[in-house]
This record gives sequence, C-alpha cells and structure tokens, in this order.
Amino acid sequence: MKVSVVIPTFNQPELVPETVKAVLAQSRPPDECIVVDDGSDRETVEALEPLLDSIKYKRKENGGPASAKNVGIAAATGDLIAFCDHDDLWLPRKLERHLARHESDPQVGVTYSRVTRVLPDGRVRRVDPRRGPEGMVFTALLRKSFIPTCSAVVVRRDVLDAVGPFDESFRLSDDYDLWFRLARKSRFGFIEESLVVYRLYPGNASGDNRRLHEEKIRVFESLLEDTDAISATETRLVKRKIARHLVGVAKNLLREGSVPEAGRLFRRAAAESPWSLRLQRYRLQSVLRDLFRHGGEG
Repeated sequence: MKVSVVIPTFNQPELVPETVKAVLAQSRPPDECIVVDDGSDRETVEALEPLLDSIKYKRKENGGPASAKNVGIAAATGDLIAFCDHDDLWLPRKLERHLARHESDPQVGVTYSRVTRVLPDGRVRRVDPRRGPEGMVFTALLRKSFIPTCSAVVVRRDVLDAVGPFDESFRLSDDYDLWFRLARKSRFGFIEESLVVYRLYPGNASGDNRRLHEEKIRVFESLLEDTDAISATETRLVKRKIARHLVGVAKNLLREGSVPEAGRLFRRAAAESPWSLRLQRYRLQSVLRDLFRHGGEG
C-alpha cells in the first residue's frame, strides 16, 4: 500500500523542520511527504528550503489548518493518508505499525496510536489514551474524545473520500468533526504503542478556550440533524456534550463581564441536559464563583 503524509504548517520555522525529518526518517519511509504552507512568513519558507528535494511543497494563502490539510489530501496519491501537525514528532516505527494493521485487517479504515504529551522542558505530562476503543466507535467517541491529535491518525483514502474532507469553517475542531463522520462509516483500529510526541507550549492552537467550546457545540449540533442515524441513547449523550460546552462558553462570558448572556447560556445548558445533576451543581457553583469575583473586581 502506498502511504502519503500530509503536514500542514503555519509560522513554525523552529519546529516544522524537525517534524518533517522525523517523518522522512521512518523505518518504513512514506511514499510521499506533502508539506502545505498555509501562508507562512519567509522564515518558515527558509527553514524548509534544505528539505525541498525530499518533500512535495505546496504554498497557499492563509486559510486555516483544515484548508491546508485539504490541499494536501487533494495532492496525495497514496492508498493511506497520514496526518502530522507541524509541531508534533513521530517515533521511527509509526508508519510501519499503522501499515501492518491496515494490511492485516482490510475492514479497518482508520488507525490511531497512543500519544505522549511533552512539556516545553521535556518532561512527560501524560500518555493517552490508556486504552482506545476499536471497531465501530461512534458511541464511544460521544462518551469521550480518545484521539489526542490528528498526528495519531492514518486513514484509508477511499474511506476519507466517502465522508468528505475537513470542514474548513472550523479552526480548532476540524479533526473532531471528521472523526465523527469517519466513525459513522468505518471501523477504527487502535495501536497500543505511543508513536507520537505531542509538544505542549503556550502557542498551541487549542489554547483558544472559548472558540474551542463554540466549535464543539457546532459539531454536536450537526450530529442531531440526522435523526435517522442517531439513537435515543446517543441523542442524550450529544445533548449532554452540548450542555457541557455551553457552560464552557458561559464561564468565558462571565470572565468577560457579560453576565446576562452567560446566564442565558447556563439556562440553555440546563434545558439541553436537565437530567445531569453534576451539570446543575457545576452551573450553580460557576455562577456564584464568577459573579462574586466579578463583583469584587467592580
């Protein structure tokens, strides 16, 4: 099977060369490595210049990570497509392990591995998931997000084509949205080894807390639109997730001083998941804590 690797990048000249080198140094090298530059500054272009003979370099106007990955997918010719974020690192046997799993079980359309999260000083924060679900994992994914980063995933091209590319309207949750669409159509396979190093640092995109909550609300609301495909149990799980992220947005609004709007979202969260006593306690504690803080600052 032919393997294509897609690496989207934007303004990471210190990190992306090391990421690319780790991909090229695999024990089973990729058949092609496509680096999509999402309108980076000149420093990133210069950092990649020594590697241009070993990669397919695509440059585009800035449009976000989903658009960059979609450009890479369109240029890819492999039977399998692997993704690697520009600030992550693959361990040497990453592709070898994934390829072996896909070749041994043709029914598996998506494979993912464990991931080691590393702090800026090199200390390991944690390795997750401890045990990842396999098979048809849609309901399991509703219960818990178990794929830590796009860099953990390898997907069959035909399966990806069947569900469509990344949704470019998302900036932070494009991968999460895609996992749900893939989980509806294909079996997932879990590789128990940690094969990715996820480097944590202050500039990580997922640091935009409010936007992350807002985008996840959109992801879960979209799942409710297909009423024929979602069970009653799954509907309850989705609404619980929507309520959780509504609370997250509301807490951000409280910190910004938007008390009436925060209250409206708390009430909506309670309406989405009235059976969740934990949510009700969390809602009340959050309101009181943040209102007292807001009052003390006034």
